[in-house]
Amino acid sequence: MIQFLPDDQIFIVDSFPIPVCDFKRVPASTSPLKYADGNGTLATYGKCATKGLGTFFGFRGSIITTSYGLPVDFAIAPADMDDREVLPLFCERGTYPIIIGDKGYINEELEMDLLRTDNTCLLPTRHPNQTKQYPPDFCKRHRKIRRRVETTINQLAQQFQISRIRARSHWGMLTRFSNKFGGFTLGVFLNISLGRKLMALKDVVYA
Repeated sequence: MIQFLPDDQIFIVDSFPIPVCDFKRVPASTSPLKYADGNGTLATYGKCATKGLGTFFGFRGSIITTSYGLPVDFAIAPADMDDREVLPLFCERGTYPIIIGDKGYINEELEMDLLRTDNTCLLPTRHPNQTKQYPPDFCKRHRKIRRRVETTINQLAQQFQISRIRARSHWGMLTRFSNKFGGFTLGVFLNISLGRKLMALKDVVYA
């Protein structure tokens, strides 16, 4: 389906929390997700300042989307894993000429490594006190593009319940995530086939 959707040279990366259970229920939880699978992935404690969760127990989902919001790859990592550790794994699996991220991806060494090894230009949001700053016009464009991934995450959370885990195993969890991302892509594909706005998924999902 992706072959029939618009190509892109600009991509956006971001992450979102995936709690396993309510914070107060963590000690009593018997979920197998508390223990590592064959890949070493297990639920851990992490922090999320942007979603009002604070400290949570579970996983952190990371996605890369096109500039218009279509997810093209995803990864599930322990909640305490830094987003900057996940990003190089994406670049090993795909070709991303330009990646836009938020302040969580600031790392000059990472920017240089990605440019040298994967020919990927990482453009994270800059802190006001950083020496290297983007031109004002580019900053406005940067903010506008980066907001698109936040909209995609909201669509995944509200319409596809991406942050709710209803699985008892790592395999079941990954299968459910794959199905949800596949359903998202199918919705975009149906919209382009019907001549609708690409990312207008709400009425397609609930139809």
